[in-house]
Amino acid sequence: MAQKDNSTSNAAANAAAAGLFGDMSMLREIIMGPKVVEYNDRFNETDALIKKNEEATQQNFDKMTHDMNARFDKLEQLLLQKVQDLEHQIKEMSHTDRSKMANLLVELSQKLKD
Repeated sequence: MAQKDNSTSNAAANAAAAGLFGDMSMLREIIMGPKVVEYNDRFNETDALIKKNEEATQQNFDKMTHDMNARFDKLEQLLLQKVQDLEHQIKEMSHTDRSKMANLLVELSQKLKD
């Protein structure tokens, strides 16, 4: 029977505590309600601003990435063209040098014959 009294008194204490906490919540809502609404509005504004800035930053990043890729493509084309030009110059120089060398050898052989 003592256990029954304890459980009954525990239930009563819990109900009283719940009522007290309910009253505390209601008091907090009455006192802090306008501030909570103000903070909630400020939070929503800040959240919207963060999302807007995030989108703008992403757009800027995407644009810069696109611009950099375009620049790298142009640079690659320029480098390829320069390499091809240098290869062409080397071939011409090699051909010219071979022609000069052949002429020198012909002259040398003519001198040696004389």
